[in-house]
Amino acid sequence: MWLSCVLMTAVIAVGADEQREKEAATAILPRPRIEKAGEGAVTLAAKGGSVTVAFRGGENGQPFREGLDLLSRRVKVLGGAGAEVAEDARVVVERCDADAFRALLKKHGVTEALESDRLEQAYALSAADGGVTIRAVGDLGCFYGLVSLVQLIEAADDGGIRAPAVEIVDWPEIARRLSKASATSSRLAGLRRAAEWLPLYKFSFMALQYHGKRSKDPEPPFPENVRTICGEVRRRGVLRTIVYFCPFKGRGYDLTQPDDRTAYTDQLLKFMAQGADGVEIDYNDWPGKIDVPMQEVLTFACVAVREKHPEAIVLWCPPVLGPVSYRRMATPQLKAVLDASPKAVMPLWTGMATLITRPLTARTLEQWTQKAGRRPFLWVNRASLTQAKTFGRKVKGMPGVIVFRGDFLPETLHDLVEGVHLNSSFGSGKDLTSGTFAPANLVFLATAADFLWNPHGWTPAGSARRAGRFVEIMAPLVAQRDPGTPSGRAPSPESTGKL
Repeated sequence: MWLSCVLMTAVIAVGADEQREKEAATAILPRPRIEKAGEGAVTLAAKGGSVTVAFRGGENGQPFREGLDLLSRRVKVLGGAGAEVAEDARVVVERCDADAFRALLKKHGVTEALESDRLEQAYALSAADGGVTIRAVGDLGCFYGLVSLVQLIEAADDGGIRAPAVEIVDWPEIARRLSKASATSSRLAGLRRAAEWLPLYKFSFMALQYHGKRSKDPEPPFPENVRTICGEVRRRGVLRTIVYFCPFKGRGYDLTQPDDRTAYTDQLLKFMAQGADGVEIDYNDWPGKIDVPMQEVLTFACVAVREKHPEAIVLWCPPVLGPVSYRRMATPQLKAVLDASPKAVMPLWTGMATLITRPLTARTLEQWTQKAGRRPFLWVNRASLTQAKTFGRKVKGMPGVIVFRGDFLPETLHDLVEGVHLNSSFGSGKDLTSGTFAPANLVFLATAADFLWNPHGWTPAGSARRAGRFVEIMAPLVAQRDPGTPSGRAPSPESTGKL
């Protein structure tokens, strides 16, 4: 089934711009920010044995257990017995404080100051003679370190499990990396499978959009899909969700009426209570009744949500038409709306057109921000091979391979945008969540994740090779997993047991 991915990685045409990829210490995806090859390899388990793992620095959380379960499945695929928690372990996952990690970054010559949401996702991995050590400030960093370790380990000639000697220090270019699916046209099974894949790509958010026809009484399967996915994702702790909800569909909310305002904000709060980490106020292509000034809607909706959930993400998609639009250069009218709205509201923007068809420069983004008064949350349309006019490109020397169009976006995303939204679904029933988890589609999304995590020095061919290998490794592990079910509680460091 996955033969096409294996063949894909064998079709290589290495040019001068690929020399960096050719000499990279690892083939991990997303590509680490810093990686230095050591000498030889580190043995983690004998033939038929278990890889032993310890957690230090506090109580292990669900993200650690998720990573441990993933590692166990990979070890079994390689012929081992799985992963086993033990005090005297070959793999140590260690929580450290922020100052200690910043000192580690400084030691490696990193001058960039990581704010808390990127620091939470950062990790350092060292594989040397004594084994493997993963250090991270946050639970998510611990999980990401284990995801990288899963890609490092291999079966040795003697049947044991080993990892190449290497030192990695890694963090995302931008904290909010989001892939969207339709919660109206998608099956629950497909959404669950997507929620399995996205954390492995190191996406940090999954968006669930309403594409129905009656906002005041959303039709199935939207309510069940949102309730189930938001709850399951929250319990696993390795991904976050945002519900994209339009209040104007059909005979939607009349926001001139106090009762409808209350009902609308109650719906948003219901999403939050079900486990969502944020909401999107969706004018988009269906503005409906717009008698109430947009800044008024943004204000009462944002205040209602953040009063009970202070850390909630609040996005806003402006309408497609008119002077306040989700596309083109920011206008004085857009700035007036944002100036009168809470600072927490992040406006979605698709660029100078609905689909980015030419390089979007840092200068253009800076101009938009200057005119709008705040930075955009960049919305990239057609980020899927299942859609026409895909935001993708061919790769020289790799026939049939399509990768994310990273060359159309600036490398310095962190300095320019609040996050990046990939529109992986138009609600057409043709996205990944409809069951088309084909290798080519999974590889394409992997190249997108690769760019968003580390766009510096990104190359199409190098990303395609990493993506093909990534899917080849992860596909059997995802297939073994019961979607939506959190990994069982890991044994304490004082006890020993196999997963």
